[in-house]
Amino acid sequence: MAKLNTEDLLAQFKEMTLVELSEF
Repeated sequence: MAKLNTEDLLAQFKEMTLVELSEF
């Protein structure tokens, strides 16, 4: 597993939240 910096974590979190919200 590659280490992610804060920017990568935030970007991934935003993408996940967008996908979860679109599912609702």
